[in-house]
Amino acid sequence: MRIDFIGIGGAKCGSTWIAKCLREHPEVGMSETKELNYFSRTRAFNTKSEYDARGINGYYELFKKCTGKKKIGEYSTHYLPDSNVVKIIKKHFPNVKLIVSLRHPVERAYSEYLINRYFILNEKDDFETAFLKRHKSYYDNYMDKGFYYKQLKPYFDNFPKRNIKVVIFEDVKKDAKKFIQEIYKFIEVDDKFIPESLNEKANPFSTTRFPLIVRTMEKGSGFIHFIESIGLGKLTSFIKRKTNLDKIYWKLYEKNRKDIKKPRLEPELKKRLMKVYLKDIKKLEKLIGKNIPQWKNE
Repeated sequence: MRIDFIGIGGAKCGSTWIAKCLREHPEVGMSETKELNYFSRTRAFNTKSEYDARGINGYYELFKKCTGKKKIGEYSTHYLPDSNVVKIIKKHFPNVKLIVSLRHPVERAYSEYLINRYFILNEKDDFETAFLKRHKSYYDNYMDKGFYYKQLKPYFDNFPKRNIKVVIFEDVKKDAKKFIQEIYKFIEVDDKFIPESLNEKANPFSTTRFPLIVRTMEKGSGFIHFIESIGLGKLTSFIKRKTNLDKIYWKLYEKNRKDIKKPRLEPELKKRLMKVYLKDIKKLEKLIGKNIPQWKNE
């Protein structure tokens, strides 16, 4: 079985919208699960991935309904920060096309912070304190996920530059149609297609309607991570894939959302925190061959 493209991130960089537009294309086949995160380790890098438990054949099973599609792929935001994933993708899919969406790193961190503060309800600190805090788990670290050069360099070292499409999230606001059609063209499907979700705002800012549901969901997720951490990956896979737990989770997530006005990120704080990324951004621009003035000229 072939895999033609893989979206590797980043988190809170428009990946949900991109994946939805890809899924709507009649020539594209994608996994039923919203984000597989099959190759990435869970909450910390000392745990095992689903790939470790089930191997590559378990991955192929997730695309069995994509038969007949011109291009087949997936989009998982946990791939970019996990340095182990690039080795796996290179091993099995050396000619695959990779899609990467990047966003202003402070705004990306703030978006993730707001979800944890107002929806998942596990963040108590103010944004600046949370941003500067050093966490044990990379997945809980707001700052480090914004060092894009560090995360992307291994992919450019292992894949031809022509096989990596880096898009800037802020460009969606300028011209959403051009933005998604460039991605269609990159994976070699009809780039004249207009998806229904073109002007839809994915993941609008929201709070939780019922805190008890969120806390129950988080405890369930924590239990699954615990099972994975003690080496029972196959059991975890059964729970996640065979029982449609992922679908149930996302349905509950959507039903429990209540859209509210997004709290403002103070410009002075944004500018101050942005200083930690300036060196990384310069390296990133050289790596991808693209200037990103909208991140620096503020």
